[in-house]
Amino acid sequence: MNDWNRSSDSDPSRSEKMSVIIIKNSSYDLTDFQKLVYAHYNKGKKVIVIYNYDTIASPSISKWADKIIYNKDFFPPKQLLIDIKEVILPSIDIFEGKEIVNFDSSKNYVKIIIEAINQKIPVISTFKDDVYDGSKMIKEVIELKNGLKSVGVELMSQKEFEIRLGIMGYSDKEIHIETEVEGKVECEAKSAVENEVKTESKNETEIDVAKYIDHTYLKPEATDKEIDKICNEAKEYHFKAVCVNSYWTKRASDNLKGSDVLIATVVGFPLGTMPKEVKAYETKRAIEDGTDEIDMVINIGELKAGNYQVVEDDIKAVVEAAQGKTVKVIIETCLLTDEEKVKACLLSRNAKAHFVKTSTGFSKGGATLDDVYLMKQTVGSDMEVKAAGGIRDYETVIKMIEKGATRIGASAGIKIVKGLNGGSSETY
Repeated sequence: MNDWNRSSDSDPSRSEKMSVIIIKNSSYDLTDFQKLVYAHYNKGKKVIVIYNYDTIASPSISKWADKIIYNKDFFPPKQLLIDIKEVILPSIDIFEGKEIVNFDSSKNYVKIIIEAINQKIPVISTFKDDVYDGSKMIKEVIELKNGLKSVGVELMSQKEFEIRLGIMGYSDKEIHIETEVEGKVECEAKSAVENEVKTESKNETEIDVAKYIDHTYLKPEATDKEIDKICNEAKEYHFKAVCVNSYWTKRASDNLKGSDVLIATVVGFPLGTMPKEVKAYETKRAIEDGTDEIDMVINIGELKAGNYQVVEDDIKAVVEAAQGKTVKVIIETCLLTDEEKVKACLLSRNAKAHFVKTSTGFSKGGATLDDVYLMKQTVGSDMEVKAAGGIRDYETVIKMIEKGATRIGASAGIKIVKGLNGGSSETY
């Protein structure tokens, strides 16, 4: 747990100011978050920053916050809230909202919010409900927002939030100029995360990013030499997994034996239009050949036709055949409406899959930040999200992680961990 970065004893004027807790969740934009912290710092307020996910604070946050608490650190809410006058959660999602309304959560940061409500400490937030436009979840969202207000959460529109908390007064450029003059920050707020790659801890940061990546090679013309090559690269850069077609699972397994790299095998790839029994057999064979994970493609046509039980049974057949192995469900977002994306995620969750995944990389589009955010909002903490398709650079990976992705499918993995632009025409 971090010590106080600036002691109020050395700056008596700060000890007289309001103490504020600002919670960073994965759904809130990093640049806006830095502006929010800076706005409070610039007003002389003591700021405690809490991250609800594992990360490394950017240089700017480390300079502006009086204390930083990470997800892995336990801090009793009552102790933390001593002398706190305000708690800010910049954006509440539907799952956080339910836990707050029900006063029941296993998450440390939500427990802090619940305790703040119990102590009648003001809790300020926004609810990003535009991702649910056109879906059947709108009624549920409205009821939840009313519930949050009834327990004491002050919900605002994004514009009201920015005006009330002073974010609108600072542009990216202005923060950069002011902090350069004060000598508080080494890089622009908007590129703080990117610049972490350039610090002395570059290798550590790259390894962390690599652990999100499934190093992918799914070309139909792939040869044994190319499979050997990606496996060797995965071992060298410590990628999370290699992702291959089922024909190459055994060779990948032999290559990676004794390493920390997982094998992910695609099933029903890339169209998903085959009987569930065929997908189940391909899954069983992949497990026999040594795979650790299955990335399956749903029956997209049946989803669009509204035959939801068929889709769920299709996923369930693979989950059962996987015998407890991780199953990622590729929903091919570029072919779906937002309502269909939400439905595909819910069906995947019902079928007990472990991930929902954006794309095959073989259709007309790949992963988008909006889709990753929508998918994470839908599945919550019950499942993880894999972003795949068109991801070729470090900056995009960071943005995908910020929106809720915990796995990245990419063929440009090496260039990503080196902080370079992938510059490839490959979409996966």
